[in-house]
Amino acid sequence: MRLLLLTLVGCTQQQAPPVLGWDPATGRGTVALTTPAGERVRISLMEGFPGYTGGLLLGGFGGSAYVRWPAGGPEEGVAFWCAQDESLWLKGPNGGREFSHGWSENFGSGPDGTPLRLLGGAVLANDASGLLLRAENGTLPFHLARWLLVLSDGTLLTRLRIANAGATPIRFAFWEGEDPWVGRYGTSEGDLGWWGSPGQPGRWQRTEGGPSTPFPRCLGIGDPGEGEGGPPAANFLCLAPEAPAPDVFLFADHFAHDPAEMDPERPLTSGAMVAFNLGWTGLALDPGAAWEVAWAAGATAPPSASQAPIAPVVPPDAWARLAAEPAPPAVLPRDPLRFAAEAVDMTVLPGGGAVRIEGRYTFVHDGAEDQIRRIFFPFAVDGAHPWPREVQAEGRTLARLRDGVVFPLRVPAGGETTFTLAYTQDCLDASATYIVTTANAWEQPLAESTLTLRLPPDLRLVAQSPALEAVGDGTWRAHFAPFQPEGEWTVRWAAR
Repeated sequence: MRLLLLTLVGCTQQQAPPVLGWDPATGRGTVALTTPAGERVRISLMEGFPGYTGGLLLGGFGGSAYVRWPAGGPEEGVAFWCAQDESLWLKGPNGGREFSHGWSENFGSGPDGTPLRLLGGAVLANDASGLLLRAENGTLPFHLARWLLVLSDGTLLTRLRIANAGATPIRFAFWEGEDPWVGRYGTSEGDLGWWGSPGQPGRWQRTEGGPSTPFPRCLGIGDPGEGEGGPPAANFLCLAPEAPAPDVFLFADHFAHDPAEMDPERPLTSGAMVAFNLGWTGLALDPGAAWEVAWAAGATAPPSASQAPIAPVVPPDAWARLAAEPAPPAVLPRDPLRFAAEAVDMTVLPGGGAVRIEGRYTFVHDGAEDQIRRIFFPFAVDGAHPWPREVQAEGRTLARLRDGVVFPLRVPAGGETTFTLAYTQDCLDASATYIVTTANAWEQPLAESTLTLRLPPDLRLVAQSPALEAVGDGTWRAHFAPFQPEGEWTVRWAAR
């Protein structure tokens, strides 16, 4: 059995400072260290996925973001964390809007939240007492300041400050979740939930839901190591002693948000996902006000079926060091790049079994330096609408995701860039959907949008939203200025 020897957090000095590969300018990179017990630890911060905004969240797209190698051998690393699925949900009259760091499956499909763009990063310390980093992210109305303190045994302390940088009060929820694939990356086989208190034996959570008691301060995902999911291993997340407790904490085979949906008799299945989710759902901030939370995360000693994980104890001086860092001003510099205009044609092909969509998109930049942004272009993909075929974007290299593509876009200083993207999508239920609400992710609404629908003579229009005006045989069109869509563009047709 492979053993991971974990000492009491912070009680011994590390052998050498961590090797820092994280770039404050991009908010991406890795941290590598060797613990006093001789284990090697690799931590990935927003690595691998081109749509990440950058910052200080765990993220290793295509691999585990937190891996430990036992001392004394070239054995396979043990996986503990995949990527933080962290989201802010801004409440509004039409339901709400998700904000994320470029990827979170807490809501939706992953890259569909409004990006919290990177505002800057800093290395505050890297010595025997630990590595201390800071990053700022934000998009109106949110400004986020985050500190990450890496202790000598690989434990990660996070302090997060969320401020209202807008001009009006806001109501929102903060969600922190993870489906880590503990033990062996790529499978949740054998994974279970667990919860407890620092330094005390925990309890396994074998069914969906969570403890009926107030939040127990620590939870995580563990694998007793009895199946095909890899060696025994468990991660942990423990709130700081003075941190506010979440009002929702759930385990499920998805990122659950409502305790009423949980069935305490349903086991946590060994399928594609075993996840925990923490929610602070009743938050409100006046302009200039801020809310804070802090937690520790890392790896526990190996558990077993009869012994649930035990979270390590973080010494008070480590928490005090994190809390002593002054908060930066909650100021959001204006984004010099804006999504200015679009013109989209949707043509239903003869027979109604597919649509051809072609869009022309203009981005304007009034800054002093060229901008390169990663653009996520979503597709409405479900059982009746498979992933599109013949996706073309003027020869650009497109990274395929589950329900969209990502590609870099360069916009010159003081100029604009226009490109065309086209695709064909099969429609198995005589309907089509074109995603338009991602336009709301930008600071400013689109100055204008023109939507055009074309039907062949053998089909008739049954329903559409928004309502386009008939402008000729089989053609409907609408022009919006500005464009702030409240829902997607949907069309349904039938045979004549």
